Amino acid sequence: MGLSEFLRENVGTYPEKTVKLSERLGEFTVRALSADEDAALRARCTVRIADGRGGSFPEVDPNRYLLAVAAESVVYPDLSSVELQDSYHTIGREDTLVAMLMKPEFDRLCEFLTVEGFAELVDRAKK
Repeated sequence: MGLSEFLRENVGTYPEKTVKLSERLGEFTVRALSADEDAALRARCTVRIADGRGGSFPEVDPNRYLLAVAAESVVYPDLSSVELQDSYHTIGREDTLVAMLMKPEFDRLCEFLTVEGFAELVDRAKK
């Protein structure tokens, strides 16, 4: 054991797992996000909230963040695919995921991300 196990070239890739969200759809492959990706999503989903005294403070929109994490975590199907987006008449990963999934399927995806070791991502979204 030594420093070499922490060097970038020796660190494994982010884990991927498959999940079947319903009988209606095939299997999805999801991955864990890096801390950098998470920070970028949090920044993108941060809004200014009026404090009632003429000022404001930043706050992460939990619904927007949860959708962003779910969409970014999906490896397969490729939500950026032009063919897939054309099929659902959408633009962007998040819009495509929303158009593809029924509410119980989206809930199952988020539950899977939580149960399978990606819990910190969903927990942050709920706070």
